[in-house]
Amino acid sequence: MTEQSAFKHVYILGAGFSYPMGGPLFEDLLTPSMNVRLSDYFVDLEKLRSAALQLLAEAPHRYEKICRSIGRTVLKNDPTDTRSRAMNVEEYLEHCDLAANGKVPWFAYKLMSEYGKAMQGIHVGSKEWFDTLRELVRAIKVRVSLETGAFLRDLHEDSERWRAYDQWFRTLGPSDTIITTNYDCLIESLSRRNGRPYPGIDSATSLSDFLSQVEGSTDLPNLFKVHGSSNWYANGESVVVQEPGPLGEYVNRNVLIGMPGIEKQALAEKSLKELWLRAKCAIQQANVISIVGYSLPETDNYLRMELLDSIASNSEDLCSVNIVLGQPSHRGQRAQVIIEQAVR
Repeated sequence: MTEQSAFKHVYILGAGFSYPMGGPLFEDLLTPSMNVRLSDYFVDLEKLRSAALQLLAEAPHRYEKICRSIGRTVLKNDPTDTRSRAMNVEEYLEHCDLAANGKVPWFAYKLMSEYGKAMQGIHVGSKEWFDTLRELVRAIKVRVSLETGAFLRDLHEDSERWRAYDQWFRTLGPSDTIITTNYDCLIESLSRRNGRPYPGIDSATSLSDFLSQVEGSTDLPNLFKVHGSSNWYANGESVVVQEPGPLGEYVNRNVLIGMPGIEKQALAEKSLKELWLRAKCAIQQANVISIVGYSLPETDNYLRMELLDSIASNSEDLCSVNIVLGQPSHRGQRAQVIIEQAVR
């Protein structure tokens, strides 16, 4: 290939990409320290319209209590299981997603029982009970969305942390593609800082228009947020891309993020189908693939399979696959082996 600008570079980003900027990893979510970061959001919380949403500020305490209780329940149900551990946050969110979709009734009951304020006077198993359950899980989703983006509100625009990220973004152009699993708007913030804002920052647009406008751009890299985004929300059958507004407005939207569980695959096959098709096409045509801060976790099997299949079917001259995962870990070693097998 004679022109460097024609190189098709695909970046696949996970939570580790945002971590140096202050972004949380999954194990940081739903912890008491997050209440400090989000304290200003909860000043007028009692004015919100539903009991479930009024419990947002209590989410870390409830999560910890539920997960410890479930750990004890596992021991009681299986005497041969000598492990004593709480559910981690990924497992917890996965069970929340399953419960909202009519699965794992035992967890749904425990979740609703712990959030007792949300179900006072509601008969278990009734339509109102399930509606409240889904509303409660939606509130937890809003909480996760707020937590993953809190670092961007706290980060000063003159912070030294921006330097390396700004330099990287300036090197990107229309032949490059960013595929991210993150809900946060770090990439959108970089585009705005560098005078190349993505659609939806200044005014709302549909996801379909967003994709078309970026594809037709002469200076923006493609951006595919395969697990949704904290600034996307469902409006009927369409997906709207828009800057988040005040909390009262924000929490009353159906924030479009795919939590661990069956919702991720459902989004990929329905609301985000066009986006996923474009993302897979970009991988199949890439000359260079860089995986940064994404370790192919167990709760992301659908994306892992689609990613590996797309790499294996790459129809261009794939020069290299780079993997950057930070500190050595079991997950990182496993991801390295999986990727190496896919490119053989």
